[in-house]
Amino acid sequence: MSPLQHDAPLTSCTLDELDRRAKLAELCMNHALEQQCWDLVRRHRREALVVQAEITRRLDALEDSPGHIGSRLGEPTGDAVGFC
Repeated sequence: MSPLQHDAPLTSCTLDELDRRAKLAELCMNHALEQQCWDLVRRHRREALVVQAEITRRLDALEDSPGHIGSRLGEPTGDAVGFC
C-alpha cells in the first residue's frame, strides 16, 4: 500500500501502516484544533481512535496466540511475586 492510500481498510494494513495512520490522524487533529475547526477535530479524533483500536486488537490477538511467551502489559504475573 502506498503512503497516500489513507482510505484502505484497516484489516489490510500492516502494523507500521496503522501506526503511520494514527500519527497522521493525531497531527491533523492538532492542526484542526489550532484552526478551531471542530468538525475536523472530531473526524480526525475518530480516525485516531479507530486505528488505535485495531492496533490494540491485533496486539491482543498476538499475545493470545499459541506459543506466545510473555504477558500483556498491565496484567499481574505470578513470576514477579517476591522479587524486588
